[in-house]
Amino acid sequence: MTRLPFALLVASALAVSACSSSSSSPDGLPCVGTPTVSDGTYIYDTLRIGTQCWMRQNLNSGTMVPSTQAQGPATVQKYCYDDDEDNCHVWGGLYQWPMAMNGSTTEGARGICPVGWHIPTLSEWETLASYVGGAPVAGAALKSSGTSLWMNGNVGTDAYNFSLLPAGSHEGTSFLGLTEEAVVWTSHPITTPPSENNASARYTQYDQNLLVEDDNLRTFAFSVRCLKDR
Repeated sequence: MTRLPFALLVASALAVSACSSSSSSPDGLPCVGTPTVSDGTYIYDTLRIGTQCWMRQNLNSGTMVPSTQAQGPATVQKYCYDDDEDNCHVWGGLYQWPMAMNGSTTEGARGICPVGWHIPTLSEWETLASYVGGAPVAGAALKSSGTSLWMNGNVGTDAYNFSLLPAGSHEGTSFLGLTEEAVVWTSHPITTPPSENNASARYTQYDQNLLVEDDNLRTFAFSVRCLKDR
């Protein structure tokens, strides 16, 4: 049975940021022919920016497991901030990199994304950042605006309706950064010492305009945004 579309669960909180974007441009509107996509449980809005088609919400696939337990590999599993499943309904799931990639180490792999979608590569994130003005300002352009979800002082403008959320992370034994930071996995593995157990993510904080590359241990758990195959 399909649950209430995930997009509707955060729609009210994102209304302000949605209204702030230009409705006359194809950027920031649903992808032509694919206005939504389902993972079998939730339905997500799609979003066109440049030549790319993105999910507008963080992925929320899988079953919540305690944060004291490693994820997978038999089924899709996620952490919910503070081990509270209600948080996944707002912020999406938090996934360790091997889970997000569904065991693959190949950049651009489908991972746990729906069929026809994949975990974005490092260069695909760079393409997005460049299109919205470059890494020094991409964080502000892509973050949801206001302080209904972000900490006071949020500089996000949500100029493209990407509505990046401050879902925080799970690192080691702790949840960190809810309402303060957004960290989203890429599918780019770090394979050279001394960081061969790391992978690349994209990171921004509430008070930062930047969207920076951030290499982290694969056992850390971050958000996932899926990108449509071309």
